[in-house]
Amino acid sequence: MRESVRRVGARFMVGFEGLEASADAKRLIRDFAVGHVILFARNIDSPEQVAGLVRELQECARQTGHDLPLLVAVDQEGGRVARMGPPWTVWPPLRALGRIAAADAARAEDLSRRMGAALAAECAACGIDCDFAPLMDVDTNPANPIIGDRAFGDDPEAVGRLGVAMIEGLQGGGVIACAKHFPGHGDTSLDSHLDLPVVEHARSRLDDVEIRPFRAAVKAEVATIMMAHVLYPELDAELPASLSPAVVEAILRREMKYRGVVFTDDLEMKAVADR
Repeated sequence: MRESVRRVGARFMVGFEGLEASADAKRLIRDFAVGHVILFARNIDSPEQVAGLVRELQECARQTGHDLPLLVAVDQEGGRVARMGPPWTVWPPLRALGRIAAADAARAEDLSRRMGAALAAECAACGIDCDFAPLMDVDTNPANPIIGDRAFGDDPEAVGRLGVAMIEGLQGGGVIACAKHFPGHGDTSLDSHLDLPVVEHARSRLDDVEIRPFRAAVKAEVATIMMAHVLYPELDAELPASLSPAVVEAILRREMKYRGVVFTDDLEMKAVADR
């Protein structure tokens, strides 16, 4: 039974409140063999505090016989989604790199790779193993309430090149990168934190625009991919991509031959939690 719990528990990533490892977090690690932890702004104060928090979490895992260290992750994209503020580097949104690419593609790719390497250095210094970046969403909807300047831009080819460069920088620095949000959150008019967006595009359009950058990320051997809490009726009329075997297994695994780790987006988001 214990081994069964360990195998299941390792598939969950949990968050918690506060700047110290909470009793609930320790219980999940100890009693349910949870092997992954995500840090939010509510857990972060200073580099020294984060490093101490991660050490405390890892020590809890060691004491309870975990075979592997915990995987500790954060959303550190740059721009408005950066859980680690000053004194960590304050990065512009990814859109800034997209604008540079319009004038000088090679320079933008170099900057994106260097930004990925710098993000990796700052995460690794605190014991953080995984950065949920970069976005590979193609921002084609000006009314999109959640993506906007978090994306590199509206050109799928440029998004793919810049995203791959950032992946190379992150993973070259020893930190797991995550291409998100598959198969594309860029043309939504709802925020999946609040409701379930629907994208009505035909499969041919999804392949040409939304999915194209993710193909580049898979070719670049991105370690993880995060699924979108978005309904694509052309792909699955009932389930959002994050919960859909037709999207995860049929398209991402079998068709695109992706062999890395697949995450859902946060299961507390109302797109799925309210349903």
